[in-house]
Amino acid sequence: MGSTVLETQESRTPARSSLRLRSDWEFWSVLAGLTGIYVAALFFEGQRFVWFDELCTFDIARAGSLRQLWQWVLKYDNNPPTVYLLSRWSMEIFGPTAFGLRLPSMLAFYLGSVAMLLYLRRKVGTAVGAFAVLMLWSSATFYYATEARVYALVFMSFSFLLLSWDTATRQEHRTLALWGVAFFNALLLVSHVFASLCLMAVLLAEAVRYLRRRQPDYPLYAALVLPMGAMLVYIPLIRVYHGLILWPQFHASFLMAGRFYYHAMDSVARALFVVALAAVVLLPSSKNRRTPTPSFAAEDWALFICVLLNPLFLNLLLMHRQGDFFDRYTLVSDVMIYGVLAVLFAVRLRFRKITAYAAALVMLFLMVHMVQRNWVKRPRQLDPSTFRSLRPELPIVISNGATFVEMSQHESPAVVQRLYYIKDRSAALKYDHTNYYYDFEALDDMKSAGFPFAGHVEPYSEFVAHHRQFIIYADPFEWLPLKLREDGAQFTLLMAFLNEIPYPPDSLLHPPPPPPEMLMGSPRISYATPYVEQASPYIARHVFLVTMPPR
Repeated sequence: MGSTVLETQESRTPARSSLRLRSDWEFWSVLAGLTGIYVAALFFEGQRFVWFDELCTFDIARAGSLRQLWQWVLKYDNNPPTVYLLSRWSMEIFGPTAFGLRLPSMLAFYLGSVAMLLYLRRKVGTAVGAFAVLMLWSSATFYYATEARVYALVFMSFSFLLLSWDTATRQEHRTLALWGVAFFNALLLVSHVFASLCLMAVLLAEAVRYLRRRQPDYPLYAALVLPMGAMLVYIPLIRVYHGLILWPQFHASFLMAGRFYYHAMDSVARALFVVALAAVVLLPSSKNRRTPTPSFAAEDWALFICVLLNPLFLNLLLMHRQGDFFDRYTLVSDVMIYGVLAVLFAVRLRFRKITAYAAALVMLFLMVHMVQRNWVKRPRQLDPSTFRSLRPELPIVISNGATFVEMSQHESPAVVQRLYYIKDRSAALKYDHTNYYYDFEALDDMKSAGFPFAGHVEPYSEFVAHHRQFIIYADPFEWLPLKLREDGAQFTLLMAFLNEIPYPPDSLLHPPPPPPEMLMGSPRISYATPYVEQASPYIARHVFLVTMPPR
């Protein structure tokens, strides 16, 4: 009877497995195949629309000096400057393009996947590692491989920290591994404020390891603790959020934690069902095989469980702080879910090597389908005549700050000259229940600081006093149409888009449908909707002609 892939793996010690890496043709063949798949996927995914968050990275990274970059980070963002520096250096080489902007994330996500493969190769074999990596790539998490933000860097830093920590705890000659622990620990901590939760998981695992061995490991403790001094940079960054009120549908809660796990499983559930069905029905009977045991110690499982629970821990913390939660804050937990699922499938279904590769192939099919779907449905750049031909004598008013920034970057100069972002803090709090773009990332303040935003920013009262007719690009439940309706404005719907929002599913720019009570106050539209066939790359779907009442 053939042995399972995990039984084969049990015959290797970690040290011996590490020594054989150079001559492991299976690993290098799999890595070459995965690299080709990754590059091909990036070709399609990397042509996605550059959205607001990435434009913030773009503008901050191109600050006039490093001092100005740090000042902008302190005032207008809450991330350490690492990702901006990496994009800055990348764009110095490849130019201020989408590729130059996103290259650090593309490389970081790939390297994080390689570290994941190396770690699982050591524990359960290359075949199961390939299954886990392709599961990750076929999920919604792959979006962050081509987003110019910090999350791919967090994934890479943690993956190499885990790999280095595992090496340092299991090999005698571990000087390089200890330096790896210190370096990637520091890189993790200067990537994102919430990345410190990942370090807490490693510290917990190390405590479990001490309880198991009753022998302290001071060099490893130093490598884990000393880089924590970098967390002092969090203090001024956290102050940025003081007094910020975000959209209520994203407030941290137990429901948001549950949604995180649902989203993670929903991405791959159908493919996993196919894998399980094939393993149970199509493969030969495995009754006589003993159930294999992967080479995980108690501290490994403590680390896994802690990382898996990070979304719950973070929601509890943010509930106390009255903050908002987004799935991307705990992206490493997504990675851990897919790694643990791969191991559990291999153990419970007693995978042979060929079974693991067949499961990886199923995930590859899912990934191809995902990339093809995203490519077909991606919003293209709008036809330049779309907005230019709409009453060219009238200003175009935007109620969403992100859309204003995106249009000022992507639209033609003729349209940008007509763009207005108008502000009314009390109306935004009343209808949108947020002070975003007022007390945080206020666009007029950012323009004054040197951000290269085109278009005009004016108070609501000042704008309507000088313009009695104008075009607004907004949705009926946003604060601007509701405020205008309150002031007696008349609406004529000029066009609406069949939109496919190109943003992460948990983005501020992709809110869930508004509750019915919000729609009750929406402008009443009595005209047939002239839908535009192509989708708009911007969040709003409706373009209205607004006529203010006579004075």
